[in-house]
Amino acid sequence: MKTVSSGFKTAIKTNGRQINALVIYGTTTLDSDNLISVNPSFNGSALKSVMKSVIVEADQEIPVGSEINVKCGVYVTNAYEYIDYGYYNVYKAEYNADNLSWTMTCYDKMIKSMVYFSTDVTFPVTVTNYIDAICTSLGLTFANFGYPFPNYDTEIPEDVHTGINYTFRDVLDEIAEITASTVCINNNGELELRYITETEETIDETWLKSINVTIKEKYGKVNSIVFSRSAESDNISLRNEDSIATDGLCEIKIVDNQILNGEDRDNFITDVYNQLNGFEYYIYDVDSAGIMFLELCDGFSISIGENTYPTIMLNDSVVVTQGMTENLYVEMPDETETEYQYATETDKKLKKAMLIVDKQLGEITSTVEDNSGNITELQQTVNGFSTTVEQVTTNTTNISTLIQTVNDVTTAFLQKGYSNLVIDSVLIFGGVEGNNFAETGTWGSYQNSDISNNTVSNYLAKCTALDTGVGRLEWTIRTIPGTAYSVTTKYNNTSGEESSLKINNNGVIITLFSTTEDKVYEEESIGFVATGSYVIVTVETDGTNFSYSDLMMNYGVLDLDDLTPNSLVWQPAIGEVAGTNIRMSYDGIEIFMLKDETGTYTLKHVMDASGSRVVDGSDNIITKFDVDGMVTSKLSVQNALGTGSSQIDVGNFTILAVDDENCIEY
Repeated sequence: MKTVSSGFKTAIKTNGRQINALVIYGTTTLDSDNLISVNPSFNGSALKSVMKSVIVEADQEIPVGSEINVKCGVYVTNAYEYIDYGYYNVYKAEYNADNLSWTMTCYDKMIKSMVYFSTDVTFPVTVTNYIDAICTSLGLTFANFGYPFPNYDTEIPEDVHTGINYTFRDVLDEIAEITASTVCINNNGELELRYITETEETIDETWLKSINVTIKEKYGKVNSIVFSRSAESDNISLRNEDSIATDGLCEIKIVDNQILNGEDRDNFITDVYNQLNGFEYYIYDVDSAGIMFLELCDGFSISIGENTYPTIMLNDSVVVTQGMTENLYVEMPDETETEYQYATETDKKLKKAMLIVDKQLGEITSTVEDNSGNITELQQTVNGFSTTVEQVTTNTTNISTLIQTVNDVTTAFLQKGYSNLVIDSVLIFGGVEGNNFAETGTWGSYQNSDISNNTVSNYLAKCTALDTGVGRLEWTIRTIPGTAYSVTTKYNNTSGEESSLKINNNGVIITLFSTTEDKVYEEESIGFVATGSYVIVTVETDGTNFSYSDLMMNYGVLDLDDLTPNSLVWQPAIGEVAGTNIRMSYDGIEIFMLKDETGTYTLKHVMDASGSRVVDGSDNIITKFDVDGMVTSKLSVQNALGTGSSQIDVGNFTILAVDDENCIEY
């Protein structure tokens, strides 16, 4: 908290107060006679670096590159009492022709970190000495040097940041995570690891004057810390089980931090957990007439009526013109939830499975090892794959290696495709009922130009009639426990109708969507790890305006940011082929001509195990070939009908109309 007098706190809340700002650079001082507005601000978050800024509008230019000191104050008794907002460098100066003024955009010394990382460090190195070396490279002083903080003496064994296109700012973000801090530049221009510090200050309604005060839900208590890597598939964690039972799970997940990419990451997790365990605060957004003395990471309380809300300072914007306003707020962090059955408290297990991404070398290494030293390792680089299996016995070590390089690859994949595990996923084949498929209500598959323009499969599955108020499709799909899968689809829904797609994963219900809102070709996707030998995928609606398309379940979790009609290549299940005029499944082949968007056809040629037949739009058989011969409703012969020397003259040949096997009489 900035140090101010009690007179300052009284004066800043008084109507008719006198406000002033100073901008000092070199031997020049600009005050209210020169300044039109001064706006210092910062937008921060826990476990990140923060760069503060100030926008100055004045009647004269401050040269780009100048270092300025900004102060804002209020008149107390017989003089102005100023709060020092620190030092900034002028990054940009723009002339405003409309009011003959200049606007300067300025940043604190964190701007120095916005360059590619490169530093001279000898490894292994403690976290303290690593940060100090970074400060030396940036021309900064490390304010916390010589003081203990989380993981200050933990060693980083090797260089993990050089050569991966990281900036110093990226590295500072990762340092903030492993030290459970917020990294900032303090008012003395030093780099500081800052922690939440309780000020015991309470901001009540005398400060707020009922100006846009919003208090939302409480975040926390934090009771779980997760270190995650390898696309969030390789996790270790520490948890406060008592707090989880009492308060519910609230986790902080640190994902793909390069410092935590090695086998020693469990050396860091205890200090991070001890610092963040029990962390909680209320979400708020407050407009005030000015408070000014609260700083980044200050803990304080907001009092409204009889209620008091403990919270923290992470975002602030002060605007000084002829008067003053100040906006303070903090946002809800992104929620995460780890599947803890696959997370361990340490990497030191009897059987170890690891996936490590090395951005410096551009390689991914997957290793499975037991306590006897048996190892299977798969290494992937841009040049190819290398697979090694090492088996240790009492007297010998057997090693088998397979190397595949880019020169040996003769097939390239130009589009992304995934094996679909959902049989008859968009009902092209009329529903394959049995052990893996069930249907409630009446469902059909449709085509038109709009569907073709918005889907990959070119088909839309729709419920046309309900059964006891419900239309439902249900697939039972075999899975491998511990294997990652993804489910994707797109759907249309009409407001008021309740429609959903859910996955029963060994008794745990995973909801892809459940809505009563209007949706038009809404894309949805979700990843999960199977915990049983099968899952049940259920599509359900209570109306007849719901439809879906491009339903797939695949091995592996897809990149959810890359699901668009152009990049998501839907495909039928194995053994199924679908096109505008052909369908092929395990039941056989159908070649047909569509007549309208409902899928009604004029003629269809069906070939399956029983034979071959041509049927009309009402499924009446026109011609049939099977082991018993041929049955047809119409036969045209140009000259003669016969075999070998036996021949019947066409003029003397008559075909009698029959009604066998639904043939049409002629």
